[in-house]
Amino acid sequence: MSITSINLQTDAESNTACLTFLCTEEITLLIQLCDAGGQPFNSKTTKALTGLNSVALSIQSDRVKNNFALKIIADDAIYHKTFKTVSKN
Repeated sequence: MSITSINLQTDAESNTACLTFLCTEEITLLIQLCDAGGQPFNSKTTKALTGLNSVALSIQSDRVKNNFALKIIADDAIYHKTFKTVSKN
């Protein structure tokens, strides 16, 4: 896959997530946030440019209170990472 340095930060209070990544070529990506069962609750198609990219996603805070996953799909490549939500208390 032509993307690296993937970082996802979520803010449940504002119901947003910010995905940043580096891309080595212009490519169209399908970005999905999935619940713990693997069902997408947010999908966004975006054109990534060469260099640093940033994509804002809306989230449903009740869906990210537990484990959730990030999927990035480009052509035949799939990046998948599972996150565990950590309480600040």
